[in-house]
Amino acid sequence: MTQSFERYEKKYIITNAQASEMIAFLKLHMALDRHHNPKHILPYKIHSYYLDDHDARIIKKSIEKPSYKEKYRLRWYNDPTKLFLEVKIKYLKRSHKKRFEITQEELDLKDYRTLINTSYHYGYLNAITPASIGKYCLIDYERIAFDDTDKGIRVTFDFNVSYTFDNTSYPLNDEDVVILEIKYRDAFPLFLSSYLSEHKIYSRSLSKIGRSYQQYKGALL
Repeated sequence: MTQSFERYEKKYIITNAQASEMIAFLKLHMALDRHHNPKHILPYKIHSYYLDDHDARIIKKSIEKPSYKEKYRLRWYNDPTKLFLEVKIKYLKRSHKKRFEITQEELDLKDYRTLINTSYHYGYLNAITPASIGKYCLIDYERIAFDDTDKGIRVTFDFNVSYTFDNTSYPLNDEDVVILEIKYRDAFPLFLSSYLSEHKIYSRSLSKIGRSYQQYKGALL
């Protein structure tokens, strides 16, 4: 099974109090996504293994903020038997994500280059690095998400983000930090624009894997 998503994305850093207030607001306008029990607003878990070579060439290239970039990850949700290979493409300000369902055996590969090139026929990976591609960093977090599929709007709140290098986990942010993402297909939703302006919430550039790598390497103060 292959899925494809194309949209714009904006990211924000907010507090737990701001997240709670905005979630209450969104309940009036949008539905919880399919991973939730619709009767209870409880976060679900997301686990993502970012794939890279030994020298982190893919992550380093992404941190440079080129006009075009790709990232590769293995992702699963509450059900650890339902696994995906995801290719995240960003060109200028528009994001395109391709998702391929994979098997448990493919999760345990030593080198993912063939799997990536077989699933996604493009030359970016080969241009970035000739080396073998393995699991470089695991990022875990809890998410509350709202969807309006008809209008092409998705809003996510990510809590308790942590990253793991060399079998050791670290928190990415302080406990009172929530990463808000607004994803939209065409124009930015007016009701969200008005809400963010009224509450003085402003977008910023942010990459979980980029920030994790920099923090782990001591480059992020």
